Amino acid sequence: MVGLVTTSAPNRGVDDKVYAIQEDDGNGLFVINPATGNFTLTRSLDFESAKYYILTVKVLNTDEQFSLIRAYFNVLDINDNPPVFHPDSYSINIMENVPIGTSILTLNVTDADEGPNAALTFKIISGDRNGQFAVDRNAVLTVQKTLDLEHQSVYTLIVQAVDQSQCDSTCFTSSAWITVKLNDVNDNTPEFRTANTIYLPEDTSVGSVIMTVTAVDLDSGLNGQVEYSLQEHTRNKFSINATSGELSIIGDIDGEKMERVIIDVIASDKGELSLSSSMSITVIIIDVNDNSPVFTENIYTVTVDENIPRGSDLLVVSAADSDEGKNGQVRYIINSKDFYIDSVTGLISVSGKLDREQTPWCSFVVLGRDDDLGSNRKLTYQINRGNEDGKFSISANGSLSLVQSLDRETRAEYMLVVTATDAGDPPLTGSGTIRIIVDDLNDNTPVFGQSQYTVTVSEDAPIGFKVLTIHAVDPDAGENGQTSYSMDFGESPFSIDPISGEIITTSTLDREIQTSYTLIALATDKNYLQPLSSSTLVLVIIGDVNDEPPQFLNDPYVANVPATLKEGSFVYAVTAKDRDAGINADLRFSLSGPNANKFAVDPVRGVIFAKQVLKVSMDITIIVNVIDGGEDPKSDSTTLTVRFQSTNDFPQFFVDNKVHVYPEDQAVNTVITKVSALGNVKGKIRPILFYLAAGNFGDAFQINQLTGELKIKNTLDFEIVKCYQLWIEARNSGSPPFSSYARLDINVTDVNDNFPAFKQSIYRCEVYENVPACDVCNVTAADLDSGLNGFIEYRIFDGNINDAFNINSSSGLIRTAQMLDREQMALYTLIVEAKDQGSNTKTGTATVIISVLDKNDNAPRFSQIFLARVVENAPVGFTILQITTTDDDIGVNAISTYSIPNKTASLPFCVNRRTGDLIVTRLLDREATDWYVVRVHANDSAWDVNTDVTIFVIDTNDNTPQFTEPFYSLTIPEPKEKEMFVLQVSATDPDLESNGNIFYFLQPPHEFFRVNATTGKIFTKQLIPFKNLDNPSADWNKIKFTVTASDLGEPPNFNETTVTVTIIAHNDHPPLFLPHRQLIPVPVNLEFGTKVIKLIAVDEDLYSSGKVEYYITGNNGSFLFSIEKDSGWIFVANSLASSLNKVFTVSITANDKGTPPLSSSTIANFVITEENRFAPQFFSLQVCYSIPEDWSSGSVIGNLTASDNDQGLNGQIMYSIVVGNDGAYFSIGNTTGLLTLVRSLDFEMDSVYSLQIYAQDGGWMSKTGSVNVIIQVEDVNDNPPVFCGQVFFATVAENSPCGTTVFTVNATDNDSGIHAEINYAIEGEHTEFFIDPQFGIITVQEILNFELRQFYEVTVRAFNTHDRNKFSLAKVYVNVTGVNEYIPQFVKTVYHFSVSEKAHNGTIVGYVTATDCDLGFDGMVDYLLIGKSKERGFHINVSSGEVVVSGNIIQNRGSHVLLQVLAKNAGRIRGFDVDEALINITILEDHNARIFKSVIYQTHVREDSLVGTSVISLMANNSGTIPEWNQFEIQIKDGNKNNSFSVNSQTGEVCIASSLDRETIPFYNLTITAVSRGSSPTTGNAQLIIIVDDVNDNGPILVTTEGYVMENQPPGTQLIYLNATDLDSPPNQGPFRYQLAGNSNASSFVTLSQAGVLSIQKMIDREIISELYLPIIVRDSGIPSMSSVTIFHVLVRNQNENTSQLGNLYIQINYYGKYFLGGKVGNVMSKDPDVSDIFNCTIVTNSTTHFTITADTCELQAGKQLYEKDFNLTVRANKGIHSAVSSNIYIKYKHFTNATIDNSVLLLVSVSIKEFLDKKYLRFVKAVDDLISKNNTKLYVFGMMPMNRHVLLMAAIEKSNGQTLSRSTLIDIFTTHEQWLRTHTGITISAVAYDPCATNPCHHDAVCTKQTGTSGNECDGSLGFEELSYMELPSLDPINNMIYVELATVKENSLILYNYDNKEGAEGEFLALEIINGKTEFSYNLGSGIVRLVTDQYVADGEFHKIFATRTGKVLIFGGLLEEYANLPTALEQEASDILSRN
Repeated sequence: MVGLVTTSAPNRGVDDKVYAIQEDDGNGLFVINPATGNFTLTRSLDFESAKYYILTVKVLNTDEQFSLIRAYFNVLDINDNPPVFHPDSYSINIMENVPIGTSILTLNVTDADEGPNAALTFKIISGDRNGQFAVDRNAVLTVQKTLDLEHQSVYTLIVQAVDQSQCDSTCFTSSAWITVKLNDVNDNTPEFRTANTIYLPEDTSVGSVIMTVTAVDLDSGLNGQVEYSLQEHTRNKFSINATSGELSIIGDIDGEKMERVIIDVIASDKGELSLSSSMSITVIIIDVNDNSPVFTENIYTVTVDENIPRGSDLLVVSAADSDEGKNGQVRYIINSKDFYIDSVTGLISVSGKLDREQTPWCSFVVLGRDDDLGSNRKLTYQINRGNEDGKFSISANGSLSLVQSLDRETRAEYMLVVTATDAGDPPLTGSGTIRIIVDDLNDNTPVFGQSQYTVTVSEDAPIGFKVLTIHAVDPDAGENGQTSYSMDFGESPFSIDPISGEIITTSTLDREIQTSYTLIALATDKNYLQPLSSSTLVLVIIGDVNDEPPQFLNDPYVANVPATLKEGSFVYAVTAKDRDAGINADLRFSLSGPNANKFAVDPVRGVIFAKQVLKVSMDITIIVNVIDGGEDPKSDSTTLTVRFQSTNDFPQFFVDNKVHVYPEDQAVNTVITKVSALGNVKGKIRPILFYLAAGNFGDAFQINQLTGELKIKNTLDFEIVKCYQLWIEARNSGSPPFSSYARLDINVTDVNDNFPAFKQSIYRCEVYENVPACDVCNVTAADLDSGLNGFIEYRIFDGNINDAFNINSSSGLIRTAQMLDREQMALYTLIVEAKDQGSNTKTGTATVIISVLDKNDNAPRFSQIFLARVVENAPVGFTILQITTTDDDIGVNAISTYSIPNKTASLPFCVNRRTGDLIVTRLLDREATDWYVVRVHANDSAWDVNTDVTIFVIDTNDNTPQFTEPFYSLTIPEPKEKEMFVLQVSATDPDLESNGNIFYFLQPPHEFFRVNATTGKIFTKQLIPFKNLDNPSADWNKIKFTVTASDLGEPPNFNETTVTVTIIAHNDHPPLFLPHRQLIPVPVNLEFGTKVIKLIAVDEDLYSSGKVEYYITGNNGSFLFSIEKDSGWIFVANSLASSLNKVFTVSITANDKGTPPLSSSTIANFVITEENRFAPQFFSLQVCYSIPEDWSSGSVIGNLTASDNDQGLNGQIMYSIVVGNDGAYFSIGNTTGLLTLVRSLDFEMDSVYSLQIYAQDGGWMSKTGSVNVIIQVEDVNDNPPVFCGQVFFATVAENSPCGTTVFTVNATDNDSGIHAEINYAIEGEHTEFFIDPQFGIITVQEILNFELRQFYEVTVRAFNTHDRNKFSLAKVYVNVTGVNEYIPQFVKTVYHFSVSEKAHNGTIVGYVTATDCDLGFDGMVDYLLIGKSKERGFHINVSSGEVVVSGNIIQNRGSHVLLQVLAKNAGRIRGFDVDEALINITILEDHNARIFKSVIYQTHVREDSLVGTSVISLMANNSGTIPEWNQFEIQIKDGNKNNSFSVNSQTGEVCIASSLDRETIPFYNLTITAVSRGSSPTTGNAQLIIIVDDVNDNGPILVTTEGYVMENQPPGTQLIYLNATDLDSPPNQGPFRYQLAGNSNASSFVTLSQAGVLSIQKMIDREIISELYLPIIVRDSGIPSMSSVTIFHVLVRNQNENTSQLGNLYIQINYYGKYFLGGKVGNVMSKDPDVSDIFNCTIVTNSTTHFTITADTCELQAGKQLYEKDFNLTVRANKGIHSAVSSNIYIKYKHFTNATIDNSVLLLVSVSIKEFLDKKYLRFVKAVDDLISKNNTKLYVFGMMPMNRHVLLMAAIEKSNGQTLSRSTLIDIFTTHEQWLRTHTGITISAVAYDPCATNPCHHDAVCTKQTGTSGNECDGSLGFEELSYMELPSLDPINNMIYVELATVKENSLILYNYDNKEGAEGEFLALEIINGKTEFSYNLGSGIVRLVTDQYVADGEFHKIFATRTGKVLIFGGLLEEYANLPTALEQEASDILSRN
């Protein structure tokens, strides 16, 4: 037996029932017992063949009554299939260097089972002993450890797959073999095994092998084969055999050129990515002297200015000699009188005056002598010229490098002058020129002249017609700059010449097919490696020619008319079409033929009328012609046959009004009129259809075919059509149909919808300045409107500066309004506005440019203050300068003449009258007059002005330089540096400027000295050796040379002086005494001559002999002590017996032997003491200390003292640490013995230190004592708790009961004891979770909903229990998993589809859709066919719901197939979690199906397509087989949501009937039927699937509109990554671009990148700005893009940066009833600008057990209070960072009753709630109490509620006996004394009432009702109510809702909450929460009967208890109980109650 079906019949006795299977789904697999309803199997089940069986069971009783029920069978899988590998062996090759974690193979393994039986795990059972591979659950083989082919090259792995059967004994396994072969990677470099130094004579013969180099590579194959090579710089001297490594000489080795050679040998393997290593082999060359000096250049060339000053340096020549010793030293000589050379350095300078006109170039020879020495051959290099932009650098060894990128297009060539300097003293230099040519790099793209080209080409242009030539320029050179052209356009009739860029046509054009082409032209350079290109758009517009004739539509025509046709009657309206455009498509109609005279035609509309009365019975045929208006007109003709029919058969037309008038801006869809008609066909009334027959120009109107309602379809335009003559056709349904016509005249009236337009956009006019008002010019504009709408007035809109012009408002004539001044304004640009006079005024503008012509009304002005200089030897006639003037006038009015009117005979100048040139008229003499002032006049024929010209006379060179000294002599110590300042010579020259400027040079040049040409400072050029140390007076160290001074005049003047320099050895350092003891004890019993102390002085001079002599030079001890002159020993020189305990001082001097001799002095202090008899002693051998580890440096640990019995210095003790102070943590006072901490300690590093301390006395022969010191380090709390990780991940299912464990965090603390105690807390407002503060267990605190939120980020704080400031944070990311809460539901209960009987297998019939509100996997829907539906030739896709043909369906042709389909979630079927629907499929017969082209159509349409747009034509192309038109009537049968589409009943054309919206309906599944009207009706069906394509019509929307930021974050801190969503589909969605809108103050604090990264721009202080509202624009990527603006709210979170403030807090507790139950009464934390700081508060004074504060908070809790009382507490608040502060808390208990409420009044006071409580409340109460104190009464406020900027108070006045004053008395008191209270309290009482609804506090049309016992929306405490009261809730959501109640009561029987739906009886739904006998009972009826749940927990104990009930779909949770409410059997109630009591 596998199942049982039972039934029951209410109110019936024993009844026989018979069970039978109504619908079988298993082909007889199941059998039901007809009597018992037991199911049994007839054969074995196979889960892999069928997972579900759905049967319908029928039960029949004896009364023939029956009932049906579904029976669902889920086949359970058993593990009967092993895993199977496909294939079972693999072989792969991988590189040995694959990264760890790389997936290298995915195994193909399957298991026919399902669920755990098919869940596979994998393990490697063989071949991987080192664990280098792993296989994950997805059968992916990955690398776990680094592989190395050199260690192991092949792995043979055996992988085993094991399924996860619940029973291990039934697990199946299978294995696969995997061979992993490692391919070698070149990962080993060759290793050298050769010596790196050899010695080589320079005459070794070429070809000799000097050594063999060996290197080894561990790789294999080519990767391990080694080749040898040399670096390029040594290839010309040496070579190496690439295979053997033999190193040979191939070039001459010259020891003079190289003392040693570094050969860089490279060993490279042959791998594809070759690896190499290098080795430097040093070859030491033995030198031979065999070389002459050689200049680096044969010819040196330099270009100089001819006015270069003498003494200027030009260049340095350089010659190198490879020899050693003196033969390698080079000196320089030249043979030119105009230049001189420094013989040592080779520096060439100018010595003469250069004159290019006399000698344009100079040539001379430089001779170099080879006498440099040793290291003087070493050269360094520098760039002297040509590198001004710093592109190059050269190293000291001559390596030229590029340091900046080059740009050939900026500079193509560089000429660098490089100087080489040797290492001699002085250093010598030479220069050479390097020419660097910059090769071109393809770094520029071709650039087109225009970004877009537009050209028009006639459509009859011949093939090869030149359309356009485009051109692009590339600044690169060569092929990089050569451009070729191409086009990227797909197929088009154009091509482009790749060289010239000429675009031509390649085929004929046809504007009627395509009106324009957009071509993309590419210009690509010819770089063959990486060509660059750019593009431009070419828009080719095809111009029309008249090449298309007009064509009549649907001709020939037949017109059925009444038998009698009146004159002017409408006969027919013909229609023609011309595919041309413009005038070529302007058509005119005419008539011809024999009968044409009987009719007339409207040439424009094509309407044919009767020209006369016609009464004939025969048909009349006329010819209708149409011709276009083209230059070469084309025409067409057709015939119209007029048939006369019975007049009674034509409809009778009824039109109320035939003439209508509408303005052109009349709204679209305006109903104009409604016509009607009556008609009968063969005596029967048939429907009439209405059509617009003619005159509907521009499709301006539309008529409803059925109702005759005429509407405006498109906007009217008076300027295009002023009058419409519409002909409306009323057509009956006869065969053929007859029509009647009516004419409507619709006159369009003008509205002001056109703007005035000027004939010219720009007018240019002229007018003279200084002329009275006159005409300037006239402007004209036109307006297409009529009447006032077209009447124009003119005004000057802008540019009329100073109102200089006015304009005639009617004519447009512009005149000057005042005289103009050209110099102030030469050009006016007026904006003239033309405005029409319509009611809706419109304007147009034009620009009028008015030029003002000049008159001579301005005087000339000199252009500058003139100042000139002229040399005193200037010749007569020399022009000094030109005098110029400017004039505001122009032309001849601005020409001036010049003169000197008052010229005297002594003035040596004159001025040219015309040019203004100032000329010398006689010789000048600077010594006589050195400056002049000349007054020059300028005259422009109307004005005369003058100016002073100052002229200075310039001196010439007529003085010789004079040295300040006749000669110079100097003695200097030997130089220590190559360049050292020696002295400065000075000469003066009285001439001015260059004539007096002096430069200096040595003549001849000197080997050791040089002179600065400008300053005269003399320096050494190289080290000068001191030659004879023994005879310093010898002349060998005396050097003489000559210094020449020259001025810079022309010609120059010279003078000389002699300089003598004597070199002596340099005594740099005096002797220095080494440190010695400052006070030396000397025993009194020392004998004469005893050595006491040795003083040592040292001399650091290089040439010093080191000899120092010592002398005692004085002080009071000189008679007792003496010193040895050479050794420095001080000894006793006299008896000490009489000097005991006295102190003596001796001064000692040490002299060296230097020149000049230097000395230094010191003193020695002696004290005469007794003999040192005793050693110091400590009081104990060991001392112990204990100190905390956080002691600061400098803290004193203890004082160690020792004693010494000696007296005086012998008894003075010095302390020192000798052992145990390795880390230098401690120090001891030398004399005090204070042991001090000098470095911070760390208990966790070292907890004990053991020191040994010495005490040493001060005796001459000192003695010591010691003590051991043990220091114990005490632990302090200096380590915060630390989590084992920073991030944790957890998973919890939605709807998990409160208390479900989510995750356990664990933190550790390195401290010990209480310092290591840890508590946990959750940061932020995560009310969904709770953490156990002791164990870190995170549990669920609220019901989680997967559909609302799938992810939580929880920050957990771990902190020390006794120090909250020691903490660390970790993030726990909680993923909420879904629970299957909802069942699938079909969108429709019945689906209608049709399919042809000949449809092939796989043909799609249609789609069914079911939805599930779950998310993720639980929301996925599977589709199944039920029972026999699976055998009817159709199959349904289990995932998509797609229904397809799967078998032969022809047997059902012409009929319907009904399928039952079931929608379910994945997994088993439970019966209540499924939905069913029917599919009705019509099988179309083949001949019926031919009506349509196909059985199923699919097409696309854009969602913005206009109404009326044709979508598809469905009629088959077999019009020849359809006898007559209108045989079939086609209609949409099903699926036409919102009537979005219509179908032409005759043609089958489907059109859009109403606006589409893809986001609402993305596709339509229409059933189209065609029904014939013949004698034997037939039908045809087709399925039309219309997919709506997206257009970008929705703006993006921000997903998140709120973010957080911590205050004081630095700029650049990222705040959030914004994310947006868009209802459109790609590509009209992202990527989105983000932008801050506007320039608000909030936007200045942040920046927003286009990618959506919101960052801090400047620091935010939360105390100033607590939140930001940012308008953010989000744009999508659609074309055109859509955007939206969203306000993003940024909350600034607080940072604990402010100190708390002292304060007092008043708490008044109003309780209702007899006593206060207790609970939270308020937060007592101190005032603090920081809003989110966490305070820890404690009660420190006046504490009582009545009050407590919750641990780690400031929440004040109160116990039960039975009567009114006052309390006063002192509370200390500490937030862990700043010092704690205390506050006084005053608490007042006050109770109220119903009597209090009945005698209370409502006071509406005008003040905010915050200000009222902070500043006004106590003052208000006191003021009222003072007012009523004489009556022994007091004010009592027991309720308040904020209302915007007001506060509503509920107040009563109580007497001393507890009674309250009446309400009327209160009203009198407050109304009478309202002014007095305002004066004394500053509070305005706006209203006094007793009705709480009097102030109308409700909004949004809500009705106010009185309630008591609550305290408003700011209340965070509890609500109370008395007997006969309960809570009500608003209507509950039918899917999701939650009830949470936290209550405290002492009542054992009470109703807490009740909700009902106002229905009575069993159908009445309700929800109730009650307390019955002290226990909670939750009862409800949700439509399936009453359910009651009772707990065992007693709750009437006065304590708070939490009760919750959550409903999600059909799942209900109450207090932790989970049950399905669909049908909860009564038998389960007790079980549910048991479960609830256990929870």
